[in-house]
Amino acid sequence: VVLVVAAVARLLCLHRGEIRALSSRLPLLAARERDDAPPATAAVKAALSRGNATVWAALLADAAALGAQHRYLEQGFAAPAETLTQDGNAFLDLAAAVRAVPVADAHVEAGRAMAEIGCGTNYGENLAMALAWLLPGNGQIGTVSFEGFQRAWHAWQLAGAASQHRGRATEIALKNLERGLRGRDAAALAGDIGSAPRLPALLAAFVADTCSGPLGPEDLERAEDRLAAASRELTMATHDRAETLIAGEFVVRVAWRLLFREQMLPPAPEWVRHPLDRPTAPSLVWRAADAVQRRMAVPFLRRVVQDAVELCRRQQRR
Repeated sequence: VVLVVAAVARLLCLHRGEIRALSSRLPLLAARERDDAPPATAAVKAALSRGNATVWAALLADAAALGAQHRYLEQGFAAPAETLTQDGNAFLDLAAAVRAVPVADAHVEAGRAMAEIGCGTNYGENLAMALAWLLPGNGQIGTVSFEGFQRAWHAWQLAGAASQHRGRATEIALKNLERGLRGRDAAALAGDIGSAPRLPALLAAFVADTCSGPLGPEDLERAEDRLAAASRELTMATHDRAETLIAGEFVVRVAWRLLFREQMLPPAPEWVRHPLDRPTAPSLVWRAADAVQRRMAVPFLRRVVQDAVELCRRQQRR
């Protein structure tokens, strides 16, 4: 409870300039539930509520994780040797994974003020900017345009967005835009996922738009494909590395199936459940991740999901 209260206080402090804008946009999701959505559809209410919560949860996580943000940029992560596999390329299990810390913090002296760690956050600000562009507050959902978002993002950066800890790819993209490059020519090939904060805003906008029409399985699958294309558009404004584009698409596809879980993740019989499902609490996340990686059919993504499953199964056996 103390952590949540502290995180909310930090959220209000960090984003007080954006809170008013958020409060004028997110209620649009509830308004569309009343005015535009098909009547007597419980799925609409559930999806809108989850889409709304996705944005607030991301902002809350941004505030709560302030002390750890950007520390990896200095020298990477450190982990005790006993937490790694014999070849040193993977963690033994989840309990070992949580012992990794940024190298910059690995030798932090006891008593050092936490306020000195990770000062300067921009994840929440990036989310608020994307939300303002996608849900402009006039009751209409903005059109997702690669060029349009890149221009808006560039103008936002020049208007005084926090320059501290932009991240390597973002810095390169901004310099390229200042040199006159446009489109994918301006995007960086650095392998980070600094574009991820835009994704909750994209999900919220697509949920609000989709809930104004039919919600059959085929309708939601077509909307998922449009969402995946839109995630690539927003990502390519600054990041054009293949792994970053694929990771962003994977995240929004999995989240989409969880938002519309009643239609896209119906209850499964025991014999087709995921290995990590538990009879008392079946894991919808793993079912969604497995279905998405099979649909995307990207070899390295399949390997990543398999490794993550194996890591969790090792933890279960401990």
